[in-house]
Amino acid sequence: MNAIEKQKFPDDLIVAYLNGELNEGARTELEQWIGEDKSHKQHFYEMTEVWLAATAATENRELGKLAYERFKRRIEPSKAIKKISYRFRKIAAAAMLGGLILGVGYYLGSYTNKDSLNAIYTVEAPIGSQSRIALPDGTTVWLNVGSKLSYTSGYARNERHVKLEGEGYFEVAHNEKLPFIVNADEIEVKVLGTKFSVKAYEDDNDIEVILAEGSVRLIDKKDLQDSFLLKPEQQAIYSKVDGKVAIRKVMASQANNWTKGIHFFDDLTLEQIARQLEKSFNVPFVFKDNSKKKLTFYGDFRKEDSLDDILMIMSSSGKFHYRKTHSVIEIY
Repeated sequence: MNAIEKQKFPDDLIVAYLNGELNEGARTELEQWIGEDKSHKQHFYEMTEVWLAATAATENRELGKLAYERFKRRIEPSKAIKKISYRFRKIAAAAMLGGLILGVGYYLGSYTNKDSLNAIYTVEAPIGSQSRIALPDGTTVWLNVGSKLSYTSGYARNERHVKLEGEGYFEVAHNEKLPFIVNADEIEVKVLGTKFSVKAYEDDNDIEVILAEGSVRLIDKKDLQDSFLLKPEQQAIYSKVDGKVAIRKVMASQANNWTKGIHFFDDLTLEQIARQLEKSFNVPFVFKDNSKKKLTFYGDFRKEDSLDDILMIMSSSGKFHYRKTHSVIEIY
């Protein structure tokens, strides 16, 4: 029995994750397994590699076939994988209809309505990483940790509509005939061609849009007549609580700092910063003193700065203290 046969891989969980069928408890179990050993992470990446190749555009199908054959050779000794290989192959083959997906990481996709131009493709930033996607019209999208982007197989033919859950940075290919529209929870962002970011996590009270170049229009889906036109270096903050929009001037670089691994805090509360760090480092924060949530900070940290580096520098102000307890960051 070789090393691969001795190692137990939760392939059923990985396939379910790729197919969008994993519940929260099982997802946590998978995340823990991936973090246990480098070989686990490597196996997860190998499983997702075929998904990446399979979602290549029509002109790259040969590359997708080669990648899948290479993947099969890697996993051939594993009986567990053989049991699910047929189902996994079906998933990957169906994904061949999608647009080209490129990136700094690996991507997870799912689909519905296979025989229709209304088939829906969903791309999700993988566990503990960010993703970059090239859409069929040349538009590029970066997805932050825990974010999803959905679009139909008719994208760039009859329309350019995408749905965002989480945070994304967009560089939109210009097309006057087909405006690019981002559906982000309670608002829509409509553009012709520009560079901007949208932050719309489900657990946040606000939706934030930052315009780097061009122009975008924010439309409140509850009141289609209520819209705001943003100019470059402006940030719009839409409150889900009362539907009000606040606009302020920011640096254009704030739109895509996070795509470069930069943490930039511009007058953010410690509660907002904690939420960002939770997603970036996959570590939960707990406030032992709720009064600390409203403290505000400015900061500029690079990708080489660890979570300890960031918290040590911020806490040196004396405004708060922190400690690690069982992989949880406690703020007091």
